[in-house]
Amino acid sequence: MDDKAQTDTWSTTHDYTGIKEDAAGNQQTVSGTLTLNHAAARLDFSKLSADNKEDLIGTGFYCTCLTCNNHYSIKFTEGTGNNRVASGSHYVYEIGIDQVQTGEDLVDAILAGLGAGKGGIANPMSHYTMWRADPNQPGQLILYDDRSSDSQPQELNGVQNIQWSNPSWRHQSFGTKTSPNSNNGRFGRGVAYQPGTWKPPVKPPEPDLHLQVGASSEEKLGILLPRVRVNALGLKNVSVKTQEEANGSIKIFEDAIDHVAGERGRMGAYQKRLEHAYQSQAVTSENLTEAESRIRDTDMAEEVVNYTKNSILLQASQSMVSFANTLPQNVMKLISG
Repeated sequence: MDDKAQTDTWSTTHDYTGIKEDAAGNQQTVSGTLTLNHAAARLDFSKLSADNKEDLIGTGFYCTCLTCNNHYSIKFTEGTGNNRVASGSHYVYEIGIDQVQTGEDLVDAILAGLGAGKGGIANPMSHYTMWRADPNQPGQLILYDDRSSDSQPQELNGVQNIQWSNPSWRHQSFGTKTSPNSNNGRFGRGVAYQPGTWKPPVKPPEPDLHLQVGASSEEKLGILLPRVRVNALGLKNVSVKTQEEANGSIKIFEDAIDHVAGERGRMGAYQKRLEHAYQSQAVTSENLTEAESRIRDTDMAEEVVNYTKNSILLQASQSMVSFANTLPQNVMKLISG
């Protein structure tokens, strides 16, 4: 997807009723049906599959309003939950895609994260930009400005108190188009944040230990040893010389206690993970030992005799069933003969 203006078109059809005066000043009710065109963008996710969806993690796309500085971004994340982050007039919707398997699933997840149900139309921040799936190609996402890009139709000239229905038209306005060389009405790759507010994600530290906890090469556990030295706890510059410094030191100690508690919790999680791995391996070892012992203690002569006996019994039972099945046929032959 390349950065470009919203130059596609999306059409909606609505019924309308209104009041119009004739030349004599008499009012009459008028009604009809109109098809309205809207400036739009189309994003195609139809090639998405369970095999390539991981490429979306951490990425996203953005779109802007046609007439203001509002930016709306979708950021794909791990998990299944949704979240919204506001950064000035920039709104980032974080969409968990763990359960997404197809392009249609992804479009449904985006719309759900924006507050719309399956097959519904999302309207972030109740602004002008509308989001919906293409009914004929549900793996494609349509973004359009709810205001019409057409000029007002002649049949509406002089019509007052217009009511729109089937479906209702919320942002009733004509002539809203993408302005040439404008920063508004655009969409593209990336996630938009208010200038100067975005910070790159902090890269997690490399584990101090790597433990093999399973049979496959992927079953590894990285352990980050606890950081509880004076510098890590921020206790190096603690002072109680004045009341102000003592009050500040109390906050430092509280933060240090919280940090130590967090480190203890993390090490406890490692311990639970290792205990689980140990118990799993212990059960596997016990089962293998028991199976090996049974094989080793088997009396081969006795087992061969049992196998032969069971084979003879099986063949005899099959023969008896076959003989029993032929008796009715022989009787019928005698009767018919």
